[in-house]
Amino acid sequence: MLKRLFLWALLASLVASAAIGIAIFVLGDFGDTQVRLLLTTLVIAGFSITALASAVALGSQRRWALPLPHAGITASILAAALALAMTWEMAGPLLRDDWGFRALASLIVIAFGAGHLAMLSTVRPRGRLAFLFRGSSILFASAVAILLIIGILAQPEAILTKEVFIRLLGVLLILDVLSNLALLLLSRLSPSR
Repeated sequence: MLKRLFLWALLASLVASAAIGIAIFVLGDFGDTQVRLLLTTLVIAGFSITALASAVALGSQRRWALPLPHAGITASILAAALALAMTWEMAGPLLRDDWGFRALASLIVIAFGAGHLAMLSTVRPRGRLAFLFRGSSILFASAVAILLIIGILAQPEAILTKEVFIRLLGVLLILDVLSNLALLLLSRLSPSR
């Protein structure tokens, strides 16, 4: 029941955001308020999508995936609230230094990462190779998210040189994309049981 209510609320927020965005493009003069309204619609739409990606795995039977939907939905809601507060200049002290932006960036990484992992948890790999690629997708996606959060919060120079950090992040991103695409292809190419 809660899942259905959540999904209907997401749909309603997306429809309302789309209507506001279209009205601004058709009737607006792109003043300060219209720009903030457009940013608001982007924030609501973007974080509705990340929350929806996490909600896909609600009720998952996989034990390792149980916290993912809740973490992704929570991070999406917190990131949306912080982004809206910053957009409408209600975040006062958070705008004076970069910690507000660091918190927002970290929440975005968590929202995307949890959504990505939650969606991976719903894939039913057929065959050992697909199972191996799903495991590597989970590993690389987690490593990318952790490395990004370290880079956002701790500044990479505190741990690694900037060049090593960028090279490591690039390699992990490539391996993450490769694993995900290979899993998708193997899921489509493998015969059904």
